[in-house]
Amino acid sequence: MNGTTALNLSPYKPLGFLEPGQDILEANTLHRLFDRLENELKNVKSLEELKRWIGYYDELREALDEQRAIRYISMTCQTDDEEREKK
Repeated sequence: MNGTTALNLSPYKPLGFLEPGQDILEANTLHRLFDRLENELKNVKSLEELKRWIGYYDELREALDEQRAIRYISMTCQTDDEEREKK
């Protein structure tokens, strides 16, 4: 590849914790998801269960980070639109 390094991207992995299309920014949903994470952590009894829990945590964290980025981009794309700034 002409001296460049190929990206080693992992294959698409379906959601394991979140439901597709779920509004994770709705307060009740977010509260329920963190409660579920907390309860699952209390029930971890093996290394495999801990790895699964870490995967769930990462999935929620990544989805929240994606929403943050989307909102930030939306807010900064059109700075003269006060409605976008409020989102």
